[in-house]
Amino acid sequence: MSTSVLLVLCALLIVAGGVSLLAAAMGNPVRIGALRMPGPEGAVERAVIGVIGAVCVAAILPVVLMNSGPREPYAVADATDSPQPSPGASRTAEPSPTPPVGPSAVVATPGVPTVTSIAIGQDSATGCVRTFSATVRISAGPVTVRYRVYVNGAIVGEPNRSKSISGTGARLLDNVAVTATHSGAWTVRVDVLAPNPGILTGTAVWSAPAACNPAPPPTTPPPAPPTLAVSVDLPPDYLGDCTTPPQLNITGHITIGAGPTPTVLYHLVVDGVTVATASVSQTTPVPHSAAFAAGTHMVSMDATSPGTNPTTAQPAGGSFTVTCT
Repeated sequence: MSTSVLLVLCALLIVAGGVSLLAAAMGNPVRIGALRMPGPEGAVERAVIGVIGAVCVAAILPVVLMNSGPREPYAVADATDSPQPSPGASRTAEPSPTPPVGPSAVVATPGVPTVTSIAIGQDSATGCVRTFSATVRISAGPVTVRYRVYVNGAIVGEPNRSKSISGTGARLLDNVAVTATHSGAWTVRVDVLAPNPGILTGTAVWSAPAACNPAPPPTTPPPAPPTLAVSVDLPPDYLGDCTTPPQLNITGHITIGAGPTPTVLYHLVVDGVTVATASVSQTTPVPHSAAFAAGTHMVSMDATSPGTNPTTAQPAGGSFTVTCT
């Protein structure tokens, strides 16, 4: 039951009960100030009227108790507050979007300090640094202009810059130097946040040249393959007693330059016979000692490796002579 209905019902019960009790107490006639009304004459009638009045007054208590229980909240039409989340409910954070672009000019209001327009100019520098100039037109100055600068959509410097400007007409607001770190479009935007009631926006675009692109990272060439060379140290010609064949020494040399470790196969050949062969991976001497009979002896040495430059060393060698006396 609605509150208004209950209030009306209680009021009616109070009036009915009060009148009945008053009539029972006063008898006939009932006087209320200068007003006189007929009332109960006998004792029985007065007793009945008194009981009715008491019942009416007593009936107020159940009505009040009926209205003392929990109530459902009332729905409010056209409410502007959004519903509050329940405790523990998750809320997804959303990034603050860039304010929408405003007009670049507005109509001045006589006598009200206003920025009526904003324009962004730029110099004609040919390098990768360009200066942009924001110029505002003032009406009814002086004014304190609050503004914000964006470069390629990102705020640069303080998010709320401020400058006091006196007078009226065109005035320089700020200079913005942009250093291009890549070629292509660079957009400068300046928003006037105050004193106007709405945002005023000026933009300019510069196409940076290809020379502003960063240099490619340096490349390290692969190490050059090591060099390979061979040489042979021959004994001097022998002239002397050959009762016992002379013992002579031959030394071959494998020379490998700096670089990756290669595998080198070499052969030391004396008089058509290979006397030493092996695979090595570093500069190595190859000694050979033998008794030589009289005559001319031929010595040669070669080496090969796919991991060197050249892959086959120029053969080395020569001859020596043993002469017996």
